[in-house]
Amino acid sequence: MRRLFLSVIIFLLSTVNSQQSTAAPSVSPPQEETFYTPSLVERAGERLPYGEGLGVGFFPQWQIGTTLSVFGGLNGLTVENLRKAKSAGVDCIEISLTGVVNGKTAIPLSMLKERMTMIKAQADSAGVTVWSIHMPYEVDCDPSSTDEELFHIAEIKYRKYLDIVSVLHPHIILFHPSFYRLEPSNREARMQQLARFMKSFNEDVHKIGAEIVIENMRGPVLQREQYYERALGRNISEMKQIMSLMPEDVYVAIDTNHATDAVAMIEAFGQRVHHLHISDTDGKADRHWLPGKGIIDWQGVIRALKEAHYAGPFMYELKTGEVTIDNISLLREIFEKYKHP
Repeated sequence: MRRLFLSVIIFLLSTVNSQQSTAAPSVSPPQEETFYTPSLVERAGERLPYGEGLGVGFFPQWQIGTTLSVFGGLNGLTVENLRKAKSAGVDCIEISLTGVVNGKTAIPLSMLKERMTMIKAQADSAGVTVWSIHMPYEVDCDPSSTDEELFHIAEIKYRKYLDIVSVLHPHIILFHPSFYRLEPSNREARMQQLARFMKSFNEDVHKIGAEIVIENMRGPVLQREQYYERALGRNISEMKQIMSLMPEDVYVAIDTNHATDAVAMIEAFGQRVHHLHISDTDGKADRHWLPGKGIIDWQGVIRALKEAHYAGPFMYELKTGEVTIDNISLLREIFEKYKHP
């Protein structure tokens, strides 16, 4: 009986092995093309590195974003307006602190954090992400200042502002590399100060789960006025010099309206481009027009961004009145027009 039992077991095992050897090999389903949206930056509550998981030949599914000119400023960030924006295809916004923390319309800092907390709740309710914060710029809020007293004041101010906007959970903290009117013949020293500031402040920004980007500035001609030079970062050469001094995890924001050649500017920095300010110009001044109204090669811009594996939003920065909440669908429509060069 025992021999019979063992024989049956051996027979069954040999049958199973035979079936496994003759079965057709399993075929993995074909891999789908990798798509990326900025929403992947957060997964299960964990913030991921920019562009993580991108495959070769991915096609970017960029979200559409806008600064607050479309809403008429901070007061226009109501739940109703944010929902209108979302339904029109706008996924994220950028909040500038210029005019919010300074100037005639400044909000007391003691009240501002509560205001930002309310904006975050309203944006979440509408399904809109507060993607980026544009840090303010003024004489006493300049990360490149060579005046040690002003430099120290700027450090204190920027850290206060960062604490306030931390409740928004932004992905990007954007800086101009300097104030827009500079004393002559001091650019090298200012770049060193800028690097000193960014190396220190970068740690603070990482603590809130964000990253720093530095925006290129306008300036085909160095002299702005009789006694002043233009801001740092006025062309590709100067931006390269600035970025060579920065930590590797400080990135570039391309303002197409500022660039003499927006396509060349994107190509110059490639995968270090982590943010955009999208608008058109005639090349003569800051215009902040809708794409198509000026001279920028928008199909070239889209192509260069794809080649750079740009994975942030298509963030418009338009002049006040160029688009309003009533025709905000134009932002998505114009992007769709140019997205296949």
